[in-house]
Amino acid sequence: MRKNNSLIVGVAFATAMLAGAVIPVGGAQASPVYFEDFNSGFQGSSLGLSGADLSSDKYAITNYFNINNNVDGWSFTSGTYFAQDGRGTDGAVVLNENGGSALNVLGLSPNTQYQLSFLYYGDNRPGDIWGLHVDVNGSILDLSDTDNAPGTNPGTIATLLFLTNGAGDATVFFNQTTPSGSEASPIIDNVTVSETPIPAALPLFATGLGAFGLLGWRRKRKNAAARAAA
Repeated sequence: MRKNNSLIVGVAFATAMLAGAVIPVGGAQASPVYFEDFNSGFQGSSLGLSGADLSSDKYAITNYFNINNNVDGWSFTSGTYFAQDGRGTDGAVVLNENGGSALNVLGLSPNTQYQLSFLYYGDNRPGDIWGLHVDVNGSILDLSDTDNAPGTNPGTIATLLFLTNGAGDATVFFNQTTPSGSEASPIIDNVTVSETPIPAALPLFATGLGAFGLLGWRRKRKNAAARAAA
């Protein structure tokens, strides 16, 4: 009877640890190691747009400018522009449908997993389709959406897990992939790179498995000693 009770206790303990292992990862907060909001230094000369062209999904009135290159390590192709809300306080990057792209090489810890997150929305062509291609060290994310009416979409957050190389580099590349015939363009903002911590439940799970294994080992040793004494 005692042997069965020990087994029941061991199974119950392991079951509790397994239950703990399914605690949502959201309980462990990622730690940001890089952030770019594109607010300072990126604004160049005005594009001189007017009327319906001064709009985006996020803002009813959006001012558009040429973008300054090599700010905070970012490089842009000639098809990339700067977007700023009507208040002149929040900046973003327009990857225009005529070839816009943005690239930066970040120095992080070698051979480590991180998470990229960013805000995205469309520019000023409601009803048209835009496309966006994201590549970080070979980890790929492809997005597409229909431009919404001006000021109706505050933006959507996308995430992508990636690994740094042996030197700790992460090459972050954004490129528009708007389909032919569409004049819509994606806009990106608030680029964040975070560490991806181990969920708090996993060490508990490992501890539970170890304890369960120890119970089994002790039981086998006790039974072997009893047989030898007999």
